[in-house]
Amino acid sequence: MVQSTAVRPFLLVLALLCSFRAGAQEEGDDLPEADDAVAREAAKRALEEGEFTAEARFRMLQIARRERVRAGRTLVRESALAALSAASSNGVWVNLGPTRSDVQFNGVVFQAQDSGRVRSIVPHPTEPGILYLATAGGGVWKTFDGGRSWEPITDQKLGSTAIGALAMDPQAPDILYLGLGDPFDTKQPGLFRSLDGGLSWEGPVQAVATNAGKPATAQSVRDIAVDPVASAHVLVATDVGLFVWDGVSAPKQAPLPLASATATAAMWSVAWAGPGTWLASGQLFDRSAGGTQGTLGLWRSFDDGQTWSDISNGLPPGEAPQIFRASLAVAPSTAVSGETSRVFLLAAGANATGAFQKDLYRSEDGGKTFIALGVNATRAPDNPIDVQRNLDLLQQQASYNQAIAVDPEDPNTLFIGGMFAAARSQDGGMTWSLVGDWLPAFSGSGLPYVHSDHHAMVFGMAGQKTLYFGTDGGLFASTDATTVPAAQVHVSDQMNVGVVSHLVYQVACAKGTPEWSANPGFVVAGMQDNGTRVRNLATASGPSTFDQSAGGDAVGVAVSRAISGATPAAVLSSSPLRGPLRSGSGGLPGSFILFKPGLPAAGSPAIPFFVRIASDDAAADGQTFLTFTDPPDSVIYRSVGADAWTPINGTRVHSPDGTTGALFKNYAGGRAVFHLLFTHPRAAGVYAVSASHGGIFVTPDGGTTWNGANVLGTNPQRRVTGIKGATGLAFDPTDPTGTRFWAASDQPDVFDATPSLAANPPTQPVPDDYGHLFFTSDGGQSWQSVTGGGTLPNVPIESLKGDPNDPNVLYVGTFIGLYKSTDHGATFTRDFGLPFVKVTDICVSEDGASLVVGTYGRGVWQLNPTAGGIAAGARGKGDLDFDQKLDGFDLIDLTSALGTSSTSPSYPPEADLVGTSNQIDDADLAAFLARFGGRP
Repeated sequence: MVQSTAVRPFLLVLALLCSFRAGAQEEGDDLPEADDAVAREAAKRALEEGEFTAEARFRMLQIARRERVRAGRTLVRESALAALSAASSNGVWVNLGPTRSDVQFNGVVFQAQDSGRVRSIVPHPTEPGILYLATAGGGVWKTFDGGRSWEPITDQKLGSTAIGALAMDPQAPDILYLGLGDPFDTKQPGLFRSLDGGLSWEGPVQAVATNAGKPATAQSVRDIAVDPVASAHVLVATDVGLFVWDGVSAPKQAPLPLASATATAAMWSVAWAGPGTWLASGQLFDRSAGGTQGTLGLWRSFDDGQTWSDISNGLPPGEAPQIFRASLAVAPSTAVSGETSRVFLLAAGANATGAFQKDLYRSEDGGKTFIALGVNATRAPDNPIDVQRNLDLLQQQASYNQAIAVDPEDPNTLFIGGMFAAARSQDGGMTWSLVGDWLPAFSGSGLPYVHSDHHAMVFGMAGQKTLYFGTDGGLFASTDATTVPAAQVHVSDQMNVGVVSHLVYQVACAKGTPEWSANPGFVVAGMQDNGTRVRNLATASGPSTFDQSAGGDAVGVAVSRAISGATPAAVLSSSPLRGPLRSGSGGLPGSFILFKPGLPAAGSPAIPFFVRIASDDAAADGQTFLTFTDPPDSVIYRSVGADAWTPINGTRVHSPDGTTGALFKNYAGGRAVFHLLFTHPRAAGVYAVSASHGGIFVTPDGGTTWNGANVLGTNPQRRVTGIKGATGLAFDPTDPTGTRFWAASDQPDVFDATPSLAANPPTQPVPDDYGHLFFTSDGGQSWQSVTGGGTLPNVPIESLKGDPNDPNVLYVGTFIGLYKSTDHGATFTRDFGLPFVKVTDICVSEDGASLVVGTYGRGVWQLNPTAGGIAAGARGKGDLDFDQKLDGFDLIDLTSALGTSSTSPSYPPEADLVGTSNQIDDADLAAFLARFGGRP
C-alpha cells in the first residue's frame, strides 16, 4: 500500500475521477505510462552530433569551480550572506520544487511521493538518523533525522550535480568517497573525498586508464566499495576500468586480465568478499571485434586488488558469453573468509529481440564457482502481478535497471529489483515473492508502491534494520521486509518528501498578463519518469507541491495564453512515441488526453521520443501550438484553438545547401533532423526550428516560407568554421520580421563546414573567443560570437530566452547554470542561489517580471524581481553557513536578514523556514530557535 498522509478534498478527488473517465476514452489513456529507458537512450543517440571527450567535460567542471570562486564563494565553507554581496540586484533564486505531491495519475488516481533517479544510498553504520542519498542529476542529499528533512550538500561545492556513485568508510563514517558521472545521462570525470561528512570535499582527481595502449579517462563512476577492515583502501568501478584508490593520490588502474591487447572493460560492480578478497564485474569490449553490447567480465582478487584472475569460467559452461551486464552482492554474514563467502550475481542477457534477465547465480566459495538458480522467465514468483508474471524482473531494460541486496544477518534472505517490481527470497534464491509493485493502485495487487526502474538497494543496520530501494522515482524504505510475509510487507515513500532531484526536460509558466492575474504561480513541467507535473497552489501541503497529471516520461509541455479565471484554456504535455497530450482542465491529474488528429498514426516512426511543443503566445486565439515529427515525416505542425494539427512546411523551404523545396536540408544536402521549436514573443506566425548540422530555419509568415540560415557560428571571416548541436533560440522582440535573433549550441567542438568534408569533417575544441552563443541581424546569413568579454563561460548551452519587452535582456541556460545579460551580450552575470546544474528550459512571463527554469536534476526554480515576491518554494533548513549544524553563526545571519524577501539581493532562502511567501520574518526566527543547537 502507498504510505501517504496527503488527503485531498472530496470534490477535487471526484473531479479527478471524472477527468479520468473522460480521458480514458482516447487511445491508450486508460493504461499506465511506463518509462522506456531503451527507447530514450536510442533517441538520445540518434540526436547526438558529437562526442564529448573526457578532457572537454573535465574542463567544464573546472570552469564551474572557477565561476564559483569568481562569484566570491569559497570551496570549503559557504556563508550565505557573504555570497549575497556578489548577487545582482534582481533578487535571489527560489527552488519551487517539487518537494511532494498530493495526487498522482498514471492510468488511475493514487497518492504517492517520488523524487528523481537514485544512484547510491549510504546509511550511517551507527547513527540511525543519518543517511546520504546520491542522485543522478541532483547531487548528494543528507538527512539527520531519518528522512523527515533533507539538505542538499553538493549544490555549490563540486561544480556538477551528476553523481555516479557514493560510498562511506565504515570504520570512519565521516569519510565519504564520491564519483561523478551518471552512466545513463550526464557523463562527468571527477573523484572527490570528504573527511567531514560532506561539509567539504577534496578533489577532483581523475581516474585515467590505459586501454588498448591508449589513455582513457573515466567519465562515469558506476560503483565504489571501501574495504571494511582497511580504511583508505577503495575500489572504484568506472566506464574505462577498475581502479584502486587511497582517496588522496591518483587512482591506479587494477591489472585485470583481458583476452587481447585490443580488449577493454567497462565496469559495473565491485564487492568485498572477505579479508583481502574482492570481486568485480563489467562488460568486455573488443574494438577489433566490433559491436556495442559487450560480454561479461568477471574477476577475483585474493591480495587486496594487487592481482586479479578471470573467474568467468566458474559460471556454468557456456553461460558467460550470453551475459553482458551483472551486479554482485556478497552475504555480509559469510564474509569472514574470502574462501567461503556466499556471493550472488544478478545477470542480464540479450538476444535479437532485446535484453532480459539471464539468471541469478550463487557461489559458496567466494566467487570461484557459481550455480544457476533459474531466476528468470522460466519460473514465476508465488504472487505474480500483471506486469511481473515470471521472475524476469529486469525485463527489456536489463541494461538499465539492476539492484540486489543480501540481508546482513541472514545469507538466505535477499532482494532483487528490476523494471516493474522488487522480489524477495528467504531460501537462498530458490523461491521468490514479490514485495514491491510499480503501480499497485492500477493492478490491485495489494503490494506496496515502489517506483519502477531499480538502481540501488542497501540495508541500514543502525537502529531498526531498514531496507532501502533506489529507483527512477527516488527513495523507498521498509523496516519489515525481512520479517513479515510478502503480502504484509510495508514500504514507505515518505522519505522522498523534500528531495528536489527531479530531471526536468521542459517547463511552461504563467503568462504574466492581466488575464492571468488569478493564477500567477502556474507551472507545468515534463520530467524523466516522473511524468507531467503541475504545481498545486491550492493545497495545504504548500506551494512546492507538484501533482503528477500523467505518468511515464514527459518531455514537451506548453500552456495557452488564453485563460478563464484561473484555468488555462489548454495545457499541453507529451507522451514519448505517441505524441502530444492536451488538458482543458488546467492540467488536473487524469485530465490529459492524446491529442493527435492530423499527426501520423500511433506507432509511426515519425513520432519522436522527445516530443517538443511550443506555444505561439502572439497568436490572436491565445491557444496556438507547434510540434514536429521525425524522419521520414519531418514535418512541422500547428494547431489553432483546439483544431487538428496541420502541416506548415509549405513548399518554399530555402535550405543552406542552396536548394528550395518541401524538405528541410542541411548545408551538405542531407535531411535535417529537428531539435527544438521557437516562437516570436510579439509577432504571430514568426517561428524557428533548430536542427542538425548547425541548422536554423525561420519562417516570417506562419510556415509558407522557411529560410535556412548558414551553419551556426559561420561568418565572412570564418566561412567554414561552424558548430553543430543547435539548441536554444531567442528572437529580438522589437523585430517582427524574425531576422534578428540569438542562437546557441551544446557541442564541445567546432567543425569544418566545407560541404565536401561533411561525411567526416575535421574538428577542434570550441575556442574561448568563439564560444557557444551567437547573434545574427540578417536571418542567420552571418553569425557573431557573443562571449560577454569572457563573462559568459565557454561551456555548452542548452536553452535561451529573451525578455519579451527588452531586446537587451537575454537569459542563457548552460550546462552549469543560468547567466543573464542586460546589455545585449556585452556582459553576463549569474544570480545567487541556483546550483551548478544543467538548465534545460527557460520560461519568461510576457511582462518580463518572472523567470522560471527547469533543471536536469534540481527541479524547477524561479527568479522574480518584482514587488511582492512569489509564492514560497522549498523551505530552508536554517543552516545559513552550510556547516550542517544550527548554531550562533546561523542565528546572527538570520536576524540580519529579517524583513528581506526574494526580491532583495540580501534574501537568504536557507533562512526562510516557514510560511507561504518568500520573506524572512519573526515566524522564521521562532522556527529556528525551536531547532537551535540541532541539525538542519
